[in-house]
Formats: sequence, structure tokens, C-alpha cells
Amino acid sequence: MSSDQQRIHSLLHKYGRQQCTPEELAELESWYASLGGGSSLPFPDAAAELAVKETLWQQINRSKQPARSFRLPVWARVAAIALPLAAGAWFLLKKTPAPATVTAARADARSITTPYGATRQATLPDGTEVWLNAGSSLTYGPGFGDSQREVTLSGEAFFDVEKDAGKPFVIHTGKMDIRVLGTAFNVKAYPNDQTHEASLIRGAIEVSPLSHPDKKVLLKPNEKIVLPNQPLTTSPGMLPEEGFKALQRDGYALAAVSVNPADRSVAETAWVTNRLAFMNESFQDIALRLERKFEVKIVFADSSASALRFTATFEDENIRETLEALQYTAPFNFRIDRQTIYITR
Repeated sequence: MSSDQQRIHSLLHKYGRQQCTPEELAELESWYASLGGGSSLPFPDAAAELAVKETLWQQINRSKQPARSFRLPVWARVAAIALPLAAGAWFLLKKTPAPATVTAARADARSITTPYGATRQATLPDGTEVWLNAGSSLTYGPGFGDSQREVTLSGEAFFDVEKDAGKPFVIHTGKMDIRVLGTAFNVKAYPNDQTHEASLIRGAIEVSPLSHPDKKVLLKPNEKIVLPNQPLTTSPGMLPEEGFKALQRDGYALAAVSVNPADRSVAETAWVTNRLAFMNESFQDIALRLERKFEVKIVFADSSASALRFTATFEDENIRETLEALQYTAPFNFRIDRQTIYITR
């Protein structure tokens, strides 16, 4: 480890114990700003780098803001207990996801699956790292890594693709094909969600919407493509109005990823570090994510409640705490009956 790396690790240890001087805090801020152009720290993978960036920014912003109750409007709130950077922020990734189990989906295929209430991390035969969100499955054939690198995704996954110029990495979903050489990105393709999305974090990916097979859309870092998975009458949350018009006109839309102004974290990849992040999303869409994360069934006894929109972020809250926090930003009631939750106005 170089002297610069040793210095940063030392400061991270001190910050985790809240022992940094103002000068050392300024040094950490300068280091964080430099991460946008690449860091010399030995991150084990792209998701670990993402966790360090987001967690450090939360720590820096926490030092500048008064402490806030978790029941205040919650997108800009800061958790009451700091994550100790001394242990290395990538521990969030190494501890949270359980090892993935690879099973035979058919005689000629392999499938990695995650149930509701869990996430999984796996390494594919070519060295590509994959994080699967709750209720997701990834399938690949026996020739993967040898003659081709193609997978089929249902659900949500974060990929850090091993580079191989001779064998592009291809992801098939129900609405698009994604072609990759080597990069880090998130794909959300749940069958029941209103939209399918691909969000690029680093590198470049080429997306071909199945509704426009001759169209090839090249994404830039911090950009995403959104495709409708069902007829839409209103904008699906994290999409500006002009994007919604493009969605209706062209069958897909491009937009910037959603960045939390309080801590600079990316909402589309918050789940990789075991967080929930919503930005102007409908309660109906949020309910699907809560069902997958907490293994519950949410029933809207009052349909008007499903149209409520929320902007919020959560880290360690359980389902009751999450709903109680949302109640402080919009009027609704809920009742929990075992694994079923009833929402009313």
C-alpha cells in the first residue's frame, strides 16, 4: 500500500471514531472529490467503490448538519448512527449479501436466484461480479465464458463485468438487450414493475429495445434508459416530464440517474448497499419494492393511497418504521396483519 493510501486509510479510521480535525476533514473532502476521476484506493470491486463514495459523502455531510430525527422528511435525513469507516465501507457489501446458490434451471442451463427478503452476490465463470436484488433470477447456458457471455435477467442486478473484447457480455430482459465490453451498471427488469431500466455507473453499454430491434442506444456514465413494461398514464417516478413524453412517443426515454442532493448517492444503486431510496415515486411502485425487501404483501384498501408520491431514503428501518416515516410526509394509515399490510387514507 502506498503512503497516500496509508494516509487515507488512517483518516478513515479517525473519521469512524469522530476524531478528525477540521484540516483532516478538508483532506477527506478533497479525496472524495477526486474519486469522480478515479481513485488509487484498492477497491475490491465497483460496488465496493460505490459504497465507499456514498458512505463517505454521508459522513462528510453529517458533520456539517445538525442531527435530525428519522421521522423528519427523510430524503435529506441522516441516520442517527454513523457507519464506522474504520472497518472499511465495503464491509457493507461483504456482510450483507448471502453467497449465491447456483442451481440447474434446465439440463443445459444454470440459474442464480434470490427470494424475497434477501440479496445475493455471485461470481460468474468469466469473473464478472453480480449482485442480485430480492426476487430476482439470472440464467446462463453451459457455454458461458467459453463461446459466449450471454445471460437472461428477471428482476434487478448490479453488474461489474470482466473485460473481454472478443466476447461481449450480453444481458437479455423482457424489454431490452444490453451489450457490454467491460463496465459497471444496474439493470432493473421485474416482470410486475411499470418500467424496465438500465443505469450506467462506469464505462459504456449499448441497449437495444426489443420494441425497436434495429435501434442501438449508447449510454454514458450516470445515464439510464427507461422502457415501459405496461401502458402508462402518468410519469413513473424518477423520470422528468420531458422523459415521460419521450417514453410515450418513442417507446423509451433517456434520463440522468437520480442523485440524492444531500449525500450524492445514486438512488438506482442504493439497494446494493442495503438501502431503499425513492425519488418522487408512487406508493404503488414503492409497495412492490417493500414487498420484495420485507417479504410482505401490501394491499391498498383505498385506491387513492396508491397514487401518493414519496421522496425518501432508508438504511436499517424495518417495515413498520419505514411506513411510519412515510406517514410524516403524506396522510395515510396502515394495519399489519402478520405478513399482510393494509393501506387506507
